[in-house]
Amino acid sequence: MTALSVSLEKAYLTSNTSPQGLNHCQIDFSSDGSSRDWHAEVDLFVDDTDESAGIVTAQPLQPKVNSAQAFSQTREWLDQCKNHTSCGRMPSCTNLPSRVIEVAPADSLGVPCIRSTKGLKGAYLALSYCWGGNQSYVLTMKNLGSLWQGLEMKRLPRTILDAIEVTKSLGFKYLWVDALCIMQDSVEADAQSDMNEELATMNQVYKNAIMTIVAACAPSIVDGFLRDRPCSEQESFNIPCRRGPEQFFVVHIQEHRMYDDMREPINARAWTFQEQLLSPRLLIYASHTLQWQCRTITCNLGGSYHAPNPSAAPRLPSAQMLLSDGPEQHHKHGSIAPEIPHPVLQHWLRIVTSYSSRKASLPSDKLTAISAIAISYAAVFGPEYMAGIWARSAVQQLCWSRASDRIFCRRPTQYRAPSWSWAALDGTVFFASFLQVNDTSVCVPDHRFEIVKWQTRPEVANLPYGQVKAGDLIVKAALRDATFDPSRSRTIRFDGAADVDMHDVKEDSSPANPGLIQTGQGKSDTAEDNYARRIRCLVLYRNKLSQRPEMGGLMLVEAPERKGLLRRMGAYHSANISIFEGCLLDTVCII
Repeated sequence: MTALSVSLEKAYLTSNTSPQGLNHCQIDFSSDGSSRDWHAEVDLFVDDTDESAGIVTAQPLQPKVNSAQAFSQTREWLDQCKNHTSCGRMPSCTNLPSRVIEVAPADSLGVPCIRSTKGLKGAYLALSYCWGGNQSYVLTMKNLGSLWQGLEMKRLPRTILDAIEVTKSLGFKYLWVDALCIMQDSVEADAQSDMNEELATMNQVYKNAIMTIVAACAPSIVDGFLRDRPCSEQESFNIPCRRGPEQFFVVHIQEHRMYDDMREPINARAWTFQEQLLSPRLLIYASHTLQWQCRTITCNLGGSYHAPNPSAAPRLPSAQMLLSDGPEQHHKHGSIAPEIPHPVLQHWLRIVTSYSSRKASLPSDKLTAISAIAISYAAVFGPEYMAGIWARSAVQQLCWSRASDRIFCRRPTQYRAPSWSWAALDGTVFFASFLQVNDTSVCVPDHRFEIVKWQTRPEVANLPYGQVKAGDLIVKAALRDATFDPSRSRTIRFDGAADVDMHDVKEDSSPANPGLIQTGQGKSDTAEDNYARRIRCLVLYRNKLSQRPEMGGLMLVEAPERKGLLRRMGAYHSANISIFEGCLLDTVCII
């Protein structure tokens, strides 16, 4: 019989978790006492943290999210957040959105109603949720008068009813919900004008809310989010632990299972992305428990163990913090550097990568649904913004490609953005420029690349960060003609190469090795472009991570709808620098 003992003080600890303490460890098993044959990650929790003397601090998962304990805990979180340096000041009173739901007005027997605020100040909560299809009870030009008198409670969907209950239970007077605070009958000219005006202020709506209620677990507005969560069926074991002479406590131990917030229905939707990123505080009704998230901490109801998911959507520092953070201080002197410091630019690249995987019910909403973030951070990244790309550090943002080698992006049937913008396609994108060395991107802009003219035409004049109806990018750059057959291989053969089978190509040529084939590696954006053709390769950058000098950039083809102009069909990399040496510069227009 072999005895196994685990020394808790030497267990592997995971940082950036809550609560702080010995709540997670890795156990290694070996047969010879040296090499690791097998290991397991386990979570530890106790029923009473006083008994464990602060060693193990996590407690059991709490499934009752609509309890007095839950509301009391939320009020405590709010009070604690007031002292968080990273979270900024929590105003007790701010400008209310143009319309709000008053959840318990005294003049209507407590029946919630719509209020037109007209400059009124106060404290309010906002709701972030999945629509899940067309809604029958929304604000329109026809029912505005009756909704001022009071909402028909029987017609309200479960998610909005739950949000009203949370707002009242926490002692707040006002709640903002888009379906009832923005005109939804877009066929009416006045209603469409109202919607455009409200969309232009979305950044303020969520930034100024005391807290945003996130109905993360609800697939649609009719599902609600306050029901008790299923009790965990995961098996746990009790382990007696000694903390001193004749001092013992019991630890519950179970296999570690990371909560993946990206599996929640709300995190698949496009509009909810900016709602959560702009909100200073989130009250998240997750599928397993209630969570609090601010810019300082994420924690669970009742102190159960939370480990951050590496693939979770990024939590943005405030624009004020980014502006005051070292390299960006030149803004204070009225000058703007041509390049965004890369540690700051990475925030935007991470935002786009996370957002690009989400879906909107209306394909045309792609840029509009992230416009509030762009407006909020224009002082950091801007001022010029072209269909999802900032003019500053343009090269690092133009060198995007589809994230998967096996899954193509999809082009919507209706025009949405210029081909050089990631917003032109549906699908997750990746930026080759994201990685950095010594606080600079690994992609160094080619010195010959120059933007001659860059413009987009917004669909709505007062929404310059929203939907566009056209866009041109005129550049002067080094280009080479090539042949590309992505249906057979990712290898690009530049003009001048011998006529060989692309499957046999193994390395690039150079003046020192003229017998080898001049190649690069390409990836078409969509399945429609995945066939053999002649292309033009435009140089954007040099990769300083590669062992030999290599270039990367855009693969272009002629735009069928506008003769003489080009459109992007993909991106390439790993082309030897010698391929572009001595080639003449050309000025082209990409649409």
